[in-house]
Amino acid sequence: MSLEQRILANVCDIEADSENQFLSRFPVSHYLSFFSGARNTSPYTQFPGFLAPWFEKIVQTEGAEALYTMHRLALLMLMQRSLATLNKHNASSSAIAPTTKMAITDWFSDICQYIESGGTMYLDAHHDYFKKDIHIAALKMLPTSSICHLEVSGLPRRFLLCGGISQACYGLKTLYLDLRGNYKRLFELHMDDRRIQPHFLEEGWIRLYKEVAKEVLCQPNISGVFAQSWFWDKAVGDISKNTQYLRSIPEQGGAKFFKLSESDADKSAALNNKKRKRLYVEGQYKPTGYLMIWPRKALLEWYRQF
Repeated sequence: MSLEQRILANVCDIEADSENQFLSRFPVSHYLSFFSGARNTSPYTQFPGFLAPWFEKIVQTEGAEALYTMHRLALLMLMQRSLATLNKHNASSSAIAPTTKMAITDWFSDICQYIESGGTMYLDAHHDYFKKDIHIAALKMLPTSSICHLEVSGLPRRFLLCGGISQACYGLKTLYLDLRGNYKRLFELHMDDRRIQPHFLEEGWIRLYKEVAKEVLCQPNISGVFAQSWFWDKAVGDISKNTQYLRSIPEQGGAKFFKLSESDADKSAALNNKKRKRLYVEGQYKPTGYLMIWPRKALLEWYRQF
């Protein structure tokens, strides 16, 4: 059975179930409207947005299981719509990389399997995994076969104020020369904890950046890639030599790094290491967030060396 057939069969099962009559009172079309056109331009983290009170009403009047069913149906119908879009892309050779298409269908298959298993743990509109899954289902976020997903996003410019005059000047050069003033359409990388092993290793990151470069090649209006993390701090590599590749891979390829602040660092992750935690307690290390910007030209030049 093809993926399209599996999705259709699951949709039919949900709609035919006599226990799901609430769907006539709470049409799934309202749910899907969140992802329609210009209405959904906010980051994935802003979900469920205007749907939140609607979800609460479903639980209050129909019960928690009804909301799980609604989430399942929305995922399935969004995947249905997205696969139809991908098929049109295949027919017209439109801009989406073959590696990305493969990653999408693999991710859809995983979502389908989870729905078929009857699981509910991640069918929570406030859970980061579900926020990612529902946006991938709508193609508002693109998965890769590695550790991160891609979301088209504008570059937050507050980093210009975080590192003094020298960083501000360097940052302005990056924005207006390296990105050619296009700081509103970059790919933001979002790490997925479900893909930590083995993709957090050096080969996993190289594979990721290659896939990202292939997708950037297909989308000429994307001016680069950016992300924020504590592990791009040079101090992390100095403390744990085996993590230096996290920064050195993009840096050697022309990526730029900008200091943010301690509040931008995920302390729980940064201190999930005995040596870093000990140095933190001794006052010799402070988890600090860093912004990585990899301009389009530099990323593609790095990719072409392979």
